Amino acid sequence: VDFENLPLERVLSFRINRLSASLGRQATLVLAKESSLSLVEWRLLRMLVHGPSATARDVNRISGMNPAQISRGLRRLELRKLVSTQRDENDRRTLRLKLTPQGRQLYDQGLPVMSRRHQALYSSLSPEEHAVFTQILDKLEAHAQVLDFPATEQSK
Repeated sequence: VDFENLPLERVLSFRINRLSASLGRQATLVLAKESSLSLVEWRLLRMLVHGPSATARDVNRISGMNPAQISRGLRRLELRKLVSTQRDENDRRTLRLKLTPQGRQLYDQGLPVMSRRHQALYSSLSPEEHAVFTQILDKLEAHAQVLDFPATEQSK
């Protein structure tokens, strides 16, 4: 691939970023209509529903979200009494995050519309396309973890 002359709209990382931004805007609009949650807050609540005793570090490791976004989102959720924190018994420096009943209620309120959105996205692919796309994402995610690879060396 002649990267230097490749049109920007054909650069893989550019397209993935553009898709991610579009999906984020779409989810933000859907949530704005159906709940009082931002996309970051929704993602945090969803993670706490599925990992009820998480830490901010766990959330960052699993989601890949920016730590500052996580911190601000958790602070907003805590101020709204949607999430509570308590010190870890084994490591007093670590705060455990817990969804409150109000947080679960707000999550449950947004779940039907976010589920319909997910189903609409999913149905845009055939089962075979979904399987291939999942494999491709797995490969790209694995490659994105490589921080030092031959492409960083100058060609001779």
